[in-house]
Amino acid sequence: MYYEEAFKKMMIKSAGDILITQMNSARMRDLIHNLDPEDELDLAYYREIRHGFVKTNEGSINYAYNDKDKKLSRYDGVSPLNGGSVTVGAGFNMSRYGKQNEARREWNEIFANYSNKPDFDEVYNGRATLNNEQIDILLDGSLDIREKELRSHYGIIWQDLRMNER
Repeated sequence: MYYEEAFKKMMIKSAGDILITQMNSARMRDLIHNLDPEDELDLAYYREIRHGFVKTNEGSINYAYNDKDKKLSRYDGVSPLNGGSVTVGAGFNMSRYGKQNEARREWNEIFANYSNKPDFDEVYNGRATLNNEQIDILLDGSLDIREKELRSHYGIIWQDLRMNER
């Protein structure tokens, strides 16, 4: 039992970096299918897999950019978006299709307890960038908020969903 928990703890740290790049979606689904959402180690492992999956598929860029611009040029805060969205990090949508205040509220909620809180408007207008820690905090916070919204939407059914279905 002790060795199994120690092994899981070691795997949690490297799961996002190693496993995600080597697995396809079906294999990841199978890997997390039997995880117990009530088990702390399983939950931590799930969060690492979820984080790594999104970051691997979405990419990670430390400056705001128009996600429709294939060159991923830094957004200047004033150029027309032409149907795109101002995005930063691993897919955080700062413009929310005209609902920028909603994105700002979420940003402030995610960074509320963070001593080195990046300024939303400075990043949005291309005058500031995020460091890797800030990108990870933003991603995990966003994923937690989306999962909370899904939990609310599905109600009592949520507790019956397997980890890979969540």
